[in-house]
Amino acid sequence: MASSSISFNSVMQNLKNGEYSNLYYLYGEEPYFIDCITDYIENNALAEEERDFNQIVLYGLETTMQCVVDNARSYPMMAERRVVIVKECASLFKDENSCSMLEDYLRKPSPATILVFTNKNGKLDRRTKLAGQIEKCGVLFESKAVKESQVLGFISDYLSARGKSIDNKNCNLILEAVGTDLCRIANELDKLAVAAGQENTVSSFLIEKIIGINKDFNLWEFRKALSEKDELKVNTIATYFDRNSKEYPIQKITAVIFPFFQNLLISYWSPDKSVQGLMSFLKVNYYEAEDCCNATRHYKAVKVMEIITKIRMTDAASKGFETTGNGADGLLKELVFFILH
Repeated sequence: MASSSISFNSVMQNLKNGEYSNLYYLYGEEPYFIDCITDYIENNALAEEERDFNQIVLYGLETTMQCVVDNARSYPMMAERRVVIVKECASLFKDENSCSMLEDYLRKPSPATILVFTNKNGKLDRRTKLAGQIEKCGVLFESKAVKESQVLGFISDYLSARGKSIDNKNCNLILEAVGTDLCRIANELDKLAVAAGQENTVSSFLIEKIIGINKDFNLWEFRKALSEKDELKVNTIATYFDRNSKEYPIQKITAVIFPFFQNLLISYWSPDKSVQGLMSFLKVNYYEAEDCCNATRHYKAVKVMEIITKIRMTDAASKGFETTGNGADGLLKELVFFILH
Protein backbone atom coordinates (compact mmCIF):
# COMPACT_ATOMS: atom_id res chain seq x y z
CA MET A 1 0.00 0.00 0.00
CA ALA A 2 1.73 3.17 -1.17
CA SER A 3 0.84 6.53 0.29
CA SER A 4 1.06 10.18 -0.61
CA SER A 5 0.04 12.68 2.04
CA ILE A 6 -2.11 10.07 3.76
CA SER A 7 -4.29 11.16 6.68
CA PHE A 8 -4.20 9.81 10.23
CA ASN A 9 -7.77 8.51 9.94
CA SER A 10 -6.91 6.66 6.73
CA VAL A 11 -3.86 5.03 8.30
CA MET A 12 -5.85 3.95 11.36
CA GLN A 13 -8.77 2.68 9.30
CA ASN A 14 -6.44 0.51 7.21
CA LEU A 15 -4.83 -0.88 10.36
CA LYS A 16 -8.20 -1.67 11.91
CA ASN A 17 -9.17 -3.44 8.70
CA GLY A 18 -6.06 -5.62 9.09
CA GLU A 19 -4.32 -3.97 6.11
CA TYR A 20 -0.69 -3.56 7.19
CA SER A 21 2.08 -2.06 5.06
CA ASN A 22 5.63 -3.40 4.99
CA LEU A 23 6.96 0.00 6.04
CA TYR A 24 5.86 3.01 8.10
CA TYR A 25 7.87 6.19 8.50
CA LEU A 26 6.09 8.45 11.00
CA TYR A 27 7.41 11.94 11.65
CA GLY A 28 6.31 15.45 12.56
CA GLU A 29 5.44 17.90 15.30
CA GLU A 30 2.41 16.19 16.88
CA PRO A 31 3.51 13.09 18.86
CA TYR A 32 -0.05 11.96 19.63
CA PHE A 33 -0.81 10.65 16.13
CA ILE A 34 2.60 8.97 15.87
CA ASP A 35 2.04 7.22 19.21
CA CYS A 36 -1.46 6.09 18.21
CA ILE A 37 -0.27 4.43 15.00
CA THR A 38 2.80 2.88 16.65
CA ASP A 39 0.85 1.61 19.67
CA TYR A 40 -1.82 0.06 17.47
CA ILE A 41 0.74 -1.86 15.43
CA GLU A 42 2.62 -2.88 18.57
CA ASN A 43 -0.54 -4.17 20.25
CA ASN A 44 -2.44 -5.65 17.32
CA ALA A 45 -0.19 -6.76 14.45
CA LEU A 46 0.78 -9.93 16.33
CA ALA A 47 -1.06 -12.13 18.77
CA GLU A 48 0.26 -11.82 22.32
CA GLU A 49 1.87 -15.27 22.22
CA GLU A 50 3.71 -14.40 18.98
CA ARG A 51 5.40 -11.22 20.22
CA ASP A 52 8.28 -12.68 22.24
CA PHE A 53 10.00 -14.07 19.15
CA ASN A 54 8.62 -11.82 16.42
CA GLN A 55 8.40 -8.28 17.76
CA ILE A 56 11.40 -6.12 18.53
CA VAL A 57 11.61 -2.47 19.60
CA LEU A 58 14.85 -0.61 18.89
CA TYR A 59 15.99 2.95 19.60
CA GLY A 60 17.90 5.03 17.09
CA LEU A 61 20.68 6.12 19.45
CA GLU A 62 21.23 2.55 20.67
CA THR A 63 21.28 0.68 17.37
CA THR A 64 22.55 0.81 13.78
CA MET A 65 20.81 0.65 10.44
CA GLN A 66 22.60 -2.65 9.82
CA CYS A 67 20.94 -4.07 12.93
CA VAL A 68 17.56 -2.71 11.82
CA VAL A 69 17.86 -4.21 8.34
CA ASP A 70 19.08 -7.56 9.68
CA ASN A 71 16.06 -7.75 11.98
CA ALA A 72 13.73 -6.75 9.15
CA ARG A 73 15.13 -9.51 6.92
CA SER A 74 14.79 -12.19 9.60
CA TYR A 75 12.01 -14.74 9.15
CA PRO A 76 9.11 -14.89 11.61
CA MET A 77 9.00 -17.83 14.01
CA MET A 78 5.67 -19.67 14.24
CA ALA A 79 3.83 -16.57 13.02
CA GLU A 80 2.79 -15.00 9.73
CA ARG A 81 4.71 -11.79 10.23
CA ARG A 82 7.45 -10.02 12.14
CA VAL A 83 7.28 -6.48 13.58
CA VAL A 84 10.35 -4.24 13.92
CA ILE A 85 9.77 -0.82 15.52
CA VAL A 86 12.56 1.77 15.54
CA LYS A 87 11.80 4.68 17.86
CA GLU A 88 13.63 8.04 17.84
CA CYS A 89 15.18 7.08 14.53
CA ALA A 90 16.51 10.52 13.44
CA SER A 91 20.18 9.69 14.13
CA LEU A 92 20.05 6.70 11.76
CA PHE A 93 19.19 8.91 8.80
CA LYS A 94 22.06 11.37 9.23
CA ASP A 95 24.59 8.95 7.81
CA GLU A 96 24.73 8.32 4.04
CA ASN A 97 25.83 4.71 4.47
CA SER A 98 22.86 4.05 6.75
CA CYS A 99 20.47 5.57 4.24
CA SER A 100 22.04 3.45 1.48
CA MET A 101 21.50 0.31 3.58
CA LEU A 102 17.83 1.12 3.96
CA GLU A 103 17.52 1.96 0.26
CA ASP A 104 18.97 -1.47 -0.58
CA TYR A 105 16.48 -3.13 1.75
CA LEU A 106 13.54 -1.19 0.27
CA ARG A 107 14.37 -2.44 -3.23
CA LYS A 108 13.18 -5.83 -2.01
CA PRO A 109 11.58 -5.52 1.44
CA SER A 110 10.62 -8.64 3.35
CA PRO A 111 6.92 -9.33 2.68
CA ALA A 112 6.61 -10.86 6.17
CA THR A 113 7.97 -7.82 8.07
CA ILE A 114 6.28 -4.64 9.27
CA LEU A 115 9.07 -2.11 9.73
CA VAL A 116 8.14 1.07 11.63
CA PHE A 117 10.31 4.18 12.04
CA THR A 118 9.19 6.99 14.37
CA ASN A 119 10.75 10.45 14.35
CA LYS A 120 8.82 12.72 16.71
CA ASN A 121 9.34 16.43 16.07
CA GLY A 122 11.49 15.42 13.12
CA LYS A 123 11.45 16.46 9.49
CA LEU A 124 11.99 14.59 6.24
CA ASP A 125 12.71 16.10 2.85
CA ARG A 126 10.16 14.40 0.61
CA ARG A 127 12.21 15.31 -2.46
CA THR A 128 14.98 12.84 -1.59
CA LYS A 129 15.35 9.46 -3.25
CA LEU A 130 14.90 7.69 0.08
CA ALA A 131 11.62 9.50 0.81
CA GLY A 132 10.37 8.46 -2.62
CA GLN A 133 11.27 4.84 -1.91
CA ILE A 134 9.53 4.96 1.47
CA GLU A 135 6.35 6.29 -0.17
CA LYS A 136 6.54 3.64 -2.86
CA CYS A 137 6.96 0.78 -0.38
CA GLY A 138 4.65 1.87 2.40
CA VAL A 139 3.33 4.75 4.48
CA LEU A 140 5.11 8.06 4.82
CA PHE A 141 3.04 9.95 7.39
CA GLU A 142 3.62 13.51 8.56
CA SER A 143 1.99 14.23 11.92
CA LYS A 144 1.32 17.94 11.63
CA ALA A 145 0.84 20.25 14.60
CA VAL A 146 -2.81 20.78 15.44
CA LYS A 147 -4.12 24.34 15.58
CA GLU A 148 -6.01 25.42 18.68
CA SER A 149 -9.18 25.79 16.60
CA GLN A 150 -8.88 22.12 15.57
CA VAL A 151 -8.50 20.89 19.15
CA LEU A 152 -12.19 21.53 19.87
CA GLY A 153 -13.11 19.15 17.05
CA PHE A 154 -10.61 16.61 18.36
CA ILE A 155 -12.21 16.70 21.82
CA SER A 156 -15.71 16.28 20.41
CA ASP A 157 -14.70 13.46 18.03
CA TYR A 158 -12.69 11.64 20.69
CA LEU A 159 -15.62 11.56 23.10
CA SER A 160 -18.08 10.72 20.32
CA ALA A 161 -16.02 7.61 19.49
CA ARG A 162 -16.56 6.58 23.11
CA GLY A 163 -20.31 7.14 22.99
CA LYS A 164 -20.27 10.53 24.72
CA SER A 165 -21.37 13.95 23.53
CA ILE A 166 -20.13 17.38 24.63
CA ASP A 167 -21.12 20.91 23.68
CA ASN A 168 -18.71 23.52 22.39
CA LYS A 169 -18.73 25.52 25.61
CA ASN A 170 -17.53 22.52 27.62
CA CYS A 171 -14.96 21.72 24.92
CA ASN A 172 -13.57 25.19 25.56
CA LEU A 173 -13.46 24.50 29.29
CA ILE A 174 -11.33 21.41 28.66
CA LEU A 175 -9.09 23.28 26.23
CA GLU A 176 -8.54 26.03 28.79
CA ALA A 177 -7.79 23.56 31.58
CA VAL A 178 -5.56 21.14 29.69
CA GLY A 179 -4.04 23.13 26.81
CA THR A 180 -3.36 21.83 23.30
CA ASP A 181 -1.23 18.78 24.19
CA LEU A 182 -3.28 16.02 22.53
CA CYS A 183 -1.67 13.23 24.57
CA ARG A 184 -2.66 14.96 27.80
CA ILE A 185 -6.12 15.82 26.44
CA ALA A 186 -6.75 12.19 25.42
CA ASN A 187 -5.75 11.05 28.89
CA GLU A 188 -8.20 13.48 30.54
CA LEU A 189 -10.97 12.57 28.09
CA ASP A 190 -10.53 8.88 28.93
CA LYS A 191 -11.05 9.77 32.59
CA LEU A 192 -14.17 11.77 31.73
CA ALA A 193 -15.62 8.97 29.59
CA VAL A 194 -15.16 6.46 32.41
CA ALA A 195 -16.49 8.85 35.08
CA ALA A 196 -19.57 9.64 32.97
CA GLY A 197 -20.67 6.00 33.26
CA GLN A 198 -24.10 5.55 31.70
CA GLU A 199 -24.52 9.28 31.09
CA ASN A 200 -24.28 10.16 27.39
CA THR A 201 -23.31 13.80 27.90
CA VAL A 202 -20.15 15.21 29.49
CA SER A 203 -21.27 18.06 31.73
CA SER A 204 -19.43 21.07 33.15
CA PHE A 205 -19.98 19.58 36.63
CA LEU A 206 -18.12 16.42 35.59
CA ILE A 207 -15.32 18.45 33.98
CA GLU A 208 -14.94 20.49 37.18
CA LYS A 209 -14.90 17.31 39.29
CA ILE A 210 -12.48 15.25 37.15
CA ILE A 211 -10.19 17.88 35.58
CA GLY A 212 -10.51 20.53 38.26
CA ILE A 213 -11.43 23.63 36.28
CA ASN A 214 -13.64 26.20 37.98
CA LYS A 215 -16.77 26.50 35.84
CA ASP A 216 -17.59 29.95 37.23
CA PHE A 217 -14.16 31.59 36.89
CA ASN A 218 -12.67 30.84 33.49
CA LEU A 219 -11.78 32.66 30.30
CA TRP A 220 -15.03 31.84 28.50
CA GLU A 221 -17.19 33.09 31.38
CA PHE A 222 -15.01 36.21 31.43
CA ARG A 223 -15.62 36.76 27.71
CA LYS A 224 -19.36 36.22 28.21
CA ALA A 225 -19.44 38.70 31.09
CA LEU A 226 -17.64 41.26 28.92
CA SER A 227 -20.12 40.66 26.10
CA GLU A 228 -22.99 41.45 28.49
CA LYS A 229 -21.07 44.33 30.09
CA ASP A 230 -21.78 42.74 33.46
CA GLU A 231 -19.47 44.91 35.59
CA LEU A 232 -19.84 42.90 38.79
CA LYS A 233 -19.10 39.56 37.14
CA VAL A 234 -16.25 40.94 35.00
CA ASN A 235 -14.53 42.45 38.01
CA THR A 236 -15.12 39.36 40.16
CA ILE A 237 -13.52 37.09 37.55
CA ALA A 238 -10.71 39.60 36.91
CA THR A 239 -9.93 39.62 40.63
CA TYR A 240 -9.82 35.82 40.60
CA PHE A 241 -7.44 35.93 37.61
CA ASP A 242 -5.19 38.41 39.45
CA ARG A 243 -5.03 36.13 42.47
CA ASN A 244 -4.22 33.16 40.24
CA SER A 245 -1.86 34.93 37.83
CA LYS A 246 0.32 31.87 37.27
CA GLU A 247 -2.65 29.99 35.86
CA TYR A 248 -4.13 33.08 34.19
CA PRO A 249 -1.30 35.35 33.00
CA ILE A 250 -2.41 38.52 31.24
CA GLN A 251 -1.14 37.19 27.90
CA LYS A 252 -3.50 34.23 28.15
CA ILE A 253 -6.43 36.56 28.83
CA THR A 254 -5.68 38.96 25.97
CA ALA A 255 -5.28 35.98 23.60
CA VAL A 256 -8.96 35.14 24.21
CA ILE A 257 -10.56 38.58 24.30
CA PHE A 258 -8.59 40.13 21.40
CA PRO A 259 -10.13 37.90 18.69
CA PHE A 260 -13.53 38.31 20.37
CA PHE A 261 -13.45 42.10 20.01
CA GLN A 262 -12.07 41.74 16.47
CA ASN A 263 -15.07 39.59 15.57
CA LEU A 264 -17.36 42.02 17.35
CA LEU A 265 -16.06 44.88 15.19
CA ILE A 266 -16.64 42.82 12.02
CA SER A 267 -20.13 41.86 13.19
CA TYR A 268 -21.40 45.44 12.80
CA TRP A 269 -21.21 44.91 9.03
CA SER A 270 -23.31 41.74 9.14
CA PRO A 271 -26.68 42.14 7.39
CA ASP A 272 -28.17 39.70 9.93
CA LYS A 273 -27.10 40.34 13.52
CA SER A 274 -28.97 37.39 15.01
CA VAL A 275 -26.93 34.55 16.54
CA GLN A 276 -27.52 32.37 13.48
CA GLY A 277 -26.70 35.25 11.16
CA LEU A 278 -23.43 35.99 12.95
CA MET A 279 -22.47 32.29 12.99
CA SER A 280 -22.65 32.34 9.20
CA PHE A 281 -21.11 35.80 8.73
CA LEU A 282 -18.19 35.36 11.15
CA LYS A 283 -17.72 31.59 10.63
CA VAL A 284 -17.73 30.98 14.38
CA ASN A 285 -19.53 28.57 16.71
CA TYR A 286 -22.84 29.27 18.44
CA TYR A 287 -21.35 30.51 21.74
CA GLU A 288 -18.95 32.97 20.08
CA ALA A 289 -21.78 34.27 17.88
CA GLU A 290 -24.07 34.57 20.92
CA ASP A 291 -21.45 36.64 22.78
CA CYS A 292 -21.00 38.91 19.76
CA CYS A 293 -24.77 39.28 19.40
CA ASN A 294 -25.04 40.32 23.06
CA ALA A 295 -22.08 42.69 22.80
CA THR A 296 -23.50 44.64 19.83
CA ARG A 297 -26.17 45.93 22.23
CA HIS A 298 -23.61 47.21 24.76
CA TYR A 299 -20.67 48.54 22.71
CA LYS A 300 -20.48 51.01 19.85
CA ALA A 301 -18.15 50.28 16.93
CA VAL A 302 -15.90 53.27 17.74
CA LYS A 303 -15.45 52.03 21.33
CA VAL A 304 -14.65 48.52 20.07
CA MET A 305 -11.86 49.93 17.87
CA GLU A 306 -10.43 51.71 20.91
CA ILE A 307 -10.69 48.49 22.97
CA ILE A 308 -8.79 46.52 20.33
CA THR A 309 -5.99 49.11 20.43
CA LYS A 310 -5.96 49.01 24.24
CA ILE A 311 -5.74 45.20 24.31
CA ARG A 312 -2.81 45.32 21.87
CA MET A 313 -1.03 47.90 24.02
CA THR A 314 -1.70 45.90 27.20
CA ASP A 315 -0.30 42.73 25.62
CA ALA A 316 2.79 44.62 24.43
CA ALA A 317 3.28 46.16 27.88
CA SER A 318 3.03 42.75 29.53
CA LYS A 319 5.90 41.60 27.31
CA GLY A 320 8.02 44.67 28.04
CA PHE A 321 7.61 46.37 24.66
CA GLU A 322 5.49 49.29 25.80
CA THR A 323 4.77 50.90 29.15
CA THR A 324 1.54 52.05 30.75
CA GLY A 325 0.83 54.02 33.89
CA ASN A 326 0.42 50.82 35.91
CA GLY A 327 2.87 48.09 36.83
CA ALA A 328 2.50 44.52 35.65
CA ASP A 329 0.07 43.69 38.47
CA GLY A 330 -2.31 46.47 37.44
CA LEU A 331 -2.51 45.76 33.71
CA LEU A 332 -5.66 43.65 33.86
CA LYS A 333 -7.45 46.09 36.18
CA GLU A 334 -6.58 48.99 33.88
CA LEU A 335 -7.73 47.05 30.79
CA VAL A 336 -11.03 46.00 32.37
CA PHE A 337 -11.78 49.57 33.51
CA PHE A 338 -11.08 50.87 29.99
CA ILE A 339 -13.37 48.25 28.37
CA LEU A 340 -16.29 48.85 30.73
CA HIS A 341 -16.20 52.68 30.81
